[in-house]
Amino acid sequence: MYASTLFLSVTALIAVVSSTPYPVTQHLSERACNKSATTPRALYFADNNLTGNSIYAVKVLNNGTLVDGPVYSTGGLGGSVLNPGSTNFTLRDALSCSHSLVVNNDNLYAVNSGSNTITRFAINPQDPTDLKVIGSPVNSHGDFPVSIAISNALNQLCVAHDGVRGGVKCFHLCDNAMVPLADFYDFHLTQTNPPINSLNLGAFKNDSKPLISSIQFSEDSTQLFATVLRAVVPQQPGWVYSFPVVNGTLSQAYRRFTPQNSLQLFLAFQIPHTQELVVLDGKVGTYHYDIQLNDVTNSSAASSVNITGGIATCWIAYSETTDTIFITDAGTNRFVELNTTTGVLIENHNVTSSENLGILDIEAYGNYVYAVSPSVNPGQLSRVQVMDVSGGPGAGVFVQDFVPQGLGFDESMQGIALYI
Repeated sequence: MYASTLFLSVTALIAVVSSTPYPVTQHLSERACNKSATTPRALYFADNNLTGNSIYAVKVLNNGTLVDGPVYSTGGLGGSVLNPGSTNFTLRDALSCSHSLVVNNDNLYAVNSGSNTITRFAINPQDPTDLKVIGSPVNSHGDFPVSIAISNALNQLCVAHDGVRGGVKCFHLCDNAMVPLADFYDFHLTQTNPPINSLNLGAFKNDSKPLISSIQFSEDSTQLFATVLRAVVPQQPGWVYSFPVVNGTLSQAYRRFTPQNSLQLFLAFQIPHTQELVVLDGKVGTYHYDIQLNDVTNSSAASSVNITGGIATCWIAYSETTDTIFITDAGTNRFVELNTTTGVLIENHNVTSSENLGILDIEAYGNYVYAVSPSVNPGQLSRVQVMDVSGGPGAGVFVQDFVPQGLGFDESMQGIALYI
């Protein structure tokens, strides 16, 4: 089997703004450009515990490696999709999504899927491991929130839900509040609470129900992309939605497409500062498109590149240092590095230091790439993999197999976000 990405020419951004109890003087991109190698940085992930969700705030040292920091309760509950045909939780890759944690300027946002809320933290720029909860967890106005997208230009946060009330709800970001906007964009998922996992169906293939696995604003905030995941067998690959922004809000007049021969769509990702949208398919191949989104059809692929050995290739990060993309897989221990423009494989970076099988959420900044690897079996420890990419494309070196203190065996570990 092999993994997949789809490249589309589009107009796009992700931008963000919000206000916190700490002074905010610069937009994130300006702050990143002006920061020195000694400026405080932090990495965040969630334990996504079903009895109480917590955020781990980890210090990023000047050499890119990680050291333990404080742990903060979100005041909400983690969540997990159900295994098909049972009442057992999936737990590992429990949310079946990306962007469950998002850093926006000096704020961190986290979904609490088990309690249908969003928690907003203020980040102290002088010590980004110092977080303060802003108010109480906010009602997400849907069931089982999983993925967050934020637009600076619109001053809005949108959140995708995968439960009975499945769809997208957007909020206006105020100084110390999130104000819900009127519309709810119902995806008619016909799901349950908690939702049923679309993967590993086996004998329960007829129980397949769609899940929204990711949402992201385009770089120019003129569209919101939402990816819907379905089962491989029977072949129901899912869809990518594009919601245009009209008069400052999402329009209900969406467009929807499914790449031809796709099997398992998971995520739509715009490569920063380009006109390329990358759509990951966990099972199929790499499709390349050089057309405007309005012209997308199921048969318009100009070329394709296969990446062998993929099982659940679902998370992606772009490195400006290498000008390449890195993709991770829940079923393999490697970072797959691809050429940004063509999708051609540059290198399979195999993780040899970890006893865990599979890598989930991934982020990149400067000379480093970070990804979470939840534990698989009792006795194994959840961890974060750190790669140094300063050597250029194809020359990445793993420099740390970081085991967060106190996390232990926590297969529900999910999400990753960087404060830079």
